Amino acid sequence: MDTAIGRIYTIHPNQSECFHLRLLLNYVQGLTSFESLKAIDGDIHATFKTACFALGLLENDEQWKNALADATVSESPFKLR
Repeated sequence: MDTAIGRIYTIHPNQSECFHLRLLLNYVQGLTSFESLKAIDGDIHATFKTACFALGLLENDEQWKNALADATVSESPFKLR
């Protein structure tokens, strides 16, 4: 039995659920349904995006927000630009 995906197209991140579904399909193996894609460590997530976060496939922008907040305290607006 061949377990390889024949062709999977690229999807723009603006199409959020399709993009995250594609990300899960490329990473997770042995799936039997769309619901099994959302089941991570016994928890069934509401969306494919939250399942990607649970697997650690996505990062949030919190570290960049913190870095910019620190820079605004110590640097001038000219240097920040």
